Amino acid sequence: MKASRKKHRRFPPRNGKSPTPEGPPQRLTLELERPGHRGEAVGRRDDGKTVLAAYGIAGERVVVEVREEHPTHIVAEVVEVLRPSPERVEPRCPHFGTCGGCQLQHISYEEQGRIKQSVLADQIRQIGRVVEPPVSEMLAAMDPWHYRNNARFTVRREGATGFTHWHTHRFEPIDECLIMDTRINDIKHKLDGALTNRERQLAVRIGRNTEGALVHPALSDRGDERGVETGQESYEERLFDVPFKVSAASFFQVNTAQAERMMALVRDRLQPMSSDTIVDAYAGVGTIAALVAPMVGRVIAIEESAAAVRDAEVNLAPFPNVEMVLAKTEEALPELDERIDAVILDPPRAGCYPEVLDALRRLRPRRIVYVSCDPATLARDLNRLILSGYMLTDVTPVDMFPHTYHIESVSTLDRMPSDGFILASTSARRREILSHQNTPFAALAPASNIEEPAQDNPLPPGGGGSGWGGIPWGRIPNETNPIAYVQNLALRKAQSVADESATVPVLGADTVVVAPDGLILNKPQDANEARYMLRALKEGDHQVITAIAVIPPGDNPEPVVSHEITAGRMRAYTDEEIEDYIATGDPFDKAGAYGIQHPEFRPVAELNGCYLNVVGLPLCLLHRLLEQAGTTPTSLTASGNPLPTGETTPIGTCAYCAQRTPAHLRMP
Repeated sequence: MKASRKKHRRFPPRNGKSPTPEGPPQRLTLELERPGHRGEAVGRRDDGKTVLAAYGIAGERVVVEVREEHPTHIVAEVVEVLRPSPERVEPRCPHFGTCGGCQLQHISYEEQGRIKQSVLADQIRQIGRVVEPPVSEMLAAMDPWHYRNNARFTVRREGATGFTHWHTHRFEPIDECLIMDTRINDIKHKLDGALTNRERQLAVRIGRNTEGALVHPALSDRGDERGVETGQESYEERLFDVPFKVSAASFFQVNTAQAERMMALVRDRLQPMSSDTIVDAYAGVGTIAALVAPMVGRVIAIEESAAAVRDAEVNLAPFPNVEMVLAKTEEALPELDERIDAVILDPPRAGCYPEVLDALRRLRPRRIVYVSCDPATLARDLNRLILSGYMLTDVTPVDMFPHTYHIESVSTLDRMPSDGFILASTSARRREILSHQNTPFAALAPASNIEEPAQDNPLPPGGGGSGWGGIPWGRIPNETNPIAYVQNLALRKAQSVADESATVPVLGADTVVVAPDGLILNKPQDANEARYMLRALKEGDHQVITAIAVIPPGDNPEPVVSHEITAGRMRAYTDEEIEDYIATGDPFDKAGAYGIQHPEFRPVAELNGCYLNVVGLPLCLLHRLLEQAGTTPTSLTASGNPLPTGETTPIGTCAYCAQRTPAHLRMP
């Protein structure tokens, strides 16, 4: 049920702290801007410092109490909601906010999925530098309650069982946990008072698809008296009607129903063939190996836990084509010297060791399916795999842990063809141009410290329109050679990616516009800059210069850098047309603030040279440079002759690029 929109709904402080002699905890009123990565919502204090607000929702206006202040951020909790989100709901569990096990019960389940999808994409984008990561919708749980098959309770005086808050470390007695299987709650109730604080913890695991259970510690007569068997060495679970032995020391997914759906997704993404040799790294008790074994020629399952391998040997006995290897993946995978068709990675939260990723670089399986429980380490590893010549084709989040911030996901990577490359650019138009050529490429963002600076000296008084005056607008000295400038920027972008030891060519690109007075124009930062640039170009001749740098793979590669120049003249557009165009938001990702293909503004009266150069990626130049670097995608070797560098012709006569310009990017 949705929460009331009533103002001033209050939340009790959740860490139990009382006001100190110095006064009560500091309170802040915030606008919450976006979801955080651990279930909180993110806002800013008046001085701009980031505030992580537990139990908030993006879009809300709230009052928070500060719990901790760090040099870079503030940890706080919502104590009052002034403007609630329509996605706020009443938490079902009376322990929510005090036991600390759930972080999202105050958010509708549908919105939880959208938040997790957004957080996953954000981590891959920020940490992995993957441009527009292909993150699919969340594979939601069919029932987000009573799903956990595994619980570990803290035991306190007089045998009380409950949880210890992750942040405050306060013990919270629990009557019923609404995300635990009802059988676990039943066992807990039966054993309340039977344990002593010397035993400290009660661990309960059950088979959701069987009657199996594992309860530790062994309580001998105390458990028997209460009708609970304890001290079992293992229990049985079934997935897809295949039995699995799971011992106390072995890992097993805590959400059985979602585990089945996730494994079906892994099998679907793997696209196994009968002749394949598959590596199941971090194989655990053999669940995924058992699922794919009937469909392939051979499975090499690697697991470092001796207990898990003993279980796997029992579980995989019906599958003679599975070879079980007791070893760390980072030690076993580099030792393989045979053809591997596909690899399944399911590492712990810390992700893959560098030795694993280096081995994959050498083995080059055609497909990698990566199961992750931590978006940050996944993002780090995806970056390394892309640099090793893989294209990320899909990331599907699977909600294994409803009402918590934890995110499980399945990522699919395909080996890049031999003529593929990495584009070191965030430009949507460059990706569009390449995508319409069916060119194999992956896009990674250049390092964040590579910016497109503008000029230090102020614009001419009044040149930017009312209120512009002498505001500085950049850092390009007037005497800068525009060709040298743009080539250097393209090279720096490529190097910021290739320096990570890419095994495929990396190309960087940049475009500038040279105004009639010789001023170099990059992308405008605001409406005033856009207004000034468009007025400076009006009815004048200008040049568009795009530079491309290609860095071949290998040790000490020699970069290949060049540029293309297109000359143009703007029409006599009016100030009203400029304002209408700025209002569309289109000028802000375009050098010189103009888009040649804009259907309403149509700023260009005349153009001489390569049209795609003005759009941002001249394929004629790209073809030449990739040839020099030793690789040219098949899609770029079709009919049409590249123009010599520097040659200009009337628009439409650059045959190589004219026939490759996507229809929606052509000039009206």
